[in-house]
Amino acid sequence: MTREALLLDDGTDFTLYLIKLFLGNGYVVRVLAPEGRAELLAREPAYIHTYIGSPREALEGLDFSRVEIAVFTSRDDRLNLQLAREARSRAVPLVIIAAMDSSVAKAAEEEGVVVIPLYQCVASMLVNTLNLRFARVLPVRGAVAVLDALVTSDSKLLGSSIREIEEGLGVRALIIRGDSLITSRDAEVQEGDCLIAVGPRSVLERIIE
Repeated sequence: MTREALLLDDGTDFTLYLIKLFLGNGYVVRVLAPEGRAELLAREPAYIHTYIGSPREALEGLDFSRVEIAVFTSRDDRLNLQLAREARSRAVPLVIIAAMDSSVAKAAEEEGVVVIPLYQCVASMLVNTLNLRFARVLPVRGAVAVLDALVTSDSKLLGSSIREIEEGLGVRALIIRGDSLITSRDAEVQEGDCLIAVGPRSVLERIIE
């Protein structure tokens, strides 16, 4: 059965990259694009659905029955969300948007849309590229707080297990590594991990000093 991917042209070469990516994985690709970009995008074997005003114009009459994935990555978060809602209403199984605005990202996730949070991606790249420290302690109630910390090469917790952190500091901890949530008490903290800990605020603040 033919698998189709629906993309929104973002006006950059990134669209061409996505077209090639999906074509290379066996998808038939459809692209919503302004008329002025049609000739450039048509160099790839993709179906180009043009519009003059809004991309929503190009959705009219589009057959969604074979569309398995829709990806909307324009620089307009709210437009991405509008198109995502339309795709969801047409029963597209997987809808993905890019978003810089956290409120848009939250609204999209609540509606079953997968969000690429650009603000987190940019921040993560800056932290990793410049070897910046990122850690914060957020008060919860009374003396209790939550630690959210990116583990760097000079972190005092690097190489410690969750068990050692919990028993040594009197906190509860877990690790986020990529897209994985790690709770095994034998797991050791690695560079690049995100460490989440709950405990006394005074103890957590000493960790990031």
